[in-house]
Amino acid sequence: MPLTPCAKNISYVNTPCAPAPGGVARIAIADATLWDFTQAAPVSGVPQPYTAITDLGTSDKLYGINFTRNKARYTYDQKNTDGVAPSYTHKLVFDVPNLNMLTEQWAYLADMQGYCCGILIFIFMNAGPILIMGEASVNASALPIPFYTYQDGSKGDSGQKFDDPNAATVTLTGMYNRALIQYTGTPASLLSLFN
Repeated sequence: MPLTPCAKNISYVNTPCAPAPGGVARIAIADATLWDFTQAAPVSGVPQPYTAITDLGTSDKLYGINFTRNKARYTYDQKNTDGVAPSYTHKLVFDVPNLNMLTEQWAYLADMQGYCCGILIFIFMNAGPILIMGEASVNASALPIPFYTYQDGSKGDSGQKFDDPNAATVTLTGMYNRALIQYTGTPASLLSLFN
């Protein structure tokens, strides 16, 4: 009996001769419950990118984070222990300068937002893609499985000398059953929403 394919495969071919610089260019956060993304139906079971974002009527701002230059990184760890239940642990780690009351208040509010409504995170990669983490609504419907994101593992360090960094290293994380989805609308459509 001949074997039949069980899943559609696709090739991974990076754009020929195109650079793929590392790092994160910009970060923004928002209340996950206040925004909705437009997404086409899956093609052969494969998720498609987000093409537009809609304010659900109670916000209109994304909150940019002025992190220390060249001190932001997105990573994920994929696990599939039994071969049938993949999981992805997503992490965004970045430094913000100057341990002071503002960093304390920001950390407090990030903790509350993670607990109460989830942190919607926009990751503008230096290579061009914009990755979305922690979304709650797609095509005017709540995600069937919530994508919880929160602050966990952040650290502060004042340094010891004048020329040592004085910064908080913030970690925003979340676990989900897939990789992050790219936003393919224009960067300007998001940047115009920055507070």
